[in-house]
Amino acid sequence: MEVVCEADFQSSQWVERRSVGDDQVLFLGPRCSKSVCASQYNLKGNCIFFLDDDRCQWYWKHAPSAPSSYAIFDMSDESVRLPLPRGSCKGEEAPATWHFPRG
Repeated sequence: MEVVCEADFQSSQWVERRSVGDDQVLFLGPRCSKSVCASQYNLKGNCIFFLDDDRCQWYWKHAPSAPSSYAIFDMSDESVRLPLPRGSCKGEEAPATWHFPRG
């Protein structure tokens, strides 16, 4: 099991979470993070989408073996998916980031 925690600023402690909500999706990245309503974007709820510039395997011990900058952790069944194939890139790589529509 992966451990997901939420910061409780009043008690200055980390609190373990078993869910982000059936209709919530959490996008985590080194430069941008956001929670959105899953049904508004036709996404499966209670998932964490995360970016980390080729280090997903290090964070997710149960992740598939193919390296990726992008992984989805489904808190409902504790599975990890790498939904996009890893592409090759020549030259410098741009850092991974999320882009969200306004509104």
